[in-house]
Amino acid sequence: MFVGPPLPRDHLDRLVRAVDALHDEHGLSLDTEVAHEVKLHACPAEVDTALALGGFAVDTAGDVRVPPVVAAPWFLNSVPFKLRLILNALTTPHVVLGGHIELYRRHYARADRVVALVALSLLGSSTAFTVAEAAAALVTAADGVTGEDFLGYARGPAPYSAVHRGLANLITEQIVSTTDGLRFHQHLGRRRALLASLRRADA
Repeated sequence: MFVGPPLPRDHLDRLVRAVDALHDEHGLSLDTEVAHEVKLHACPAEVDTALALGGFAVDTAGDVRVPPVVAAPWFLNSVPFKLRLILNALTTPHVVLGGHIELYRRHYARADRVVALVALSLLGSSTAFTVAEAAAALVTAADGVTGEDFLGYARGPAPYSAVHRGLANLITEQIVSTTDGLRFHQHLGRRRALLASLRRADA
C-alpha cells in the first residue's frame, strides 16, 4: 500500500498496471477480491481515520462493533472495509520500502494502541485478561468466525505482539494496569470513554 497525496485517475491506473506487471514478472499470484484501486493507495487522512476506528462501529457506550464481512464487491470495496485493511496492514508483518519514515513510525505506534483497544472491547465486560486472551479476541469472533471473514488476523505471534505493544501505551494512559506483567486489568469506564473520544475526534 502506497500512502501519499490523492492520485489523479491516470496515475492510479499506472500504479495498478505496475503492480500487476511486477506480479506477472515474478510469477506471483494476485488476490483480486478487493479492487487494486482500493487497496494499493491511501491518503494520510484515510490512515488517520483508520486509526480512529473509522472502519468499525463504536456504540454510544464506547464499545467496538465489528460488522460481519460480506463477500461482495459493494462491501469489500467500501470505505469502511478499506479502513479495516489499513489497520490490518499496520498491525501484521510488513516491509517498509521508503518514504516519510517518521510519519510511518507514528502511524505504526498508534495502530498497535488502537488494535489493543479493539481487543479489549471484544473481550466485553471481562476486566481481567492475559495478552494471549486479548490476541485471541482479534482472531476469532464470539460466533466462531475467523480469519478474513472477521478481522483478517491469524493465530500466531503477529496479533500477540501488536496487542502487547499496544498495552504498554494503555498502561501509561491508565486504561490498563498490571501487577506482574502476565495478567492485566482493563478499566472499563476509561477504555469506553477513550474509544468514544476517538470517534468524536474523527467526526
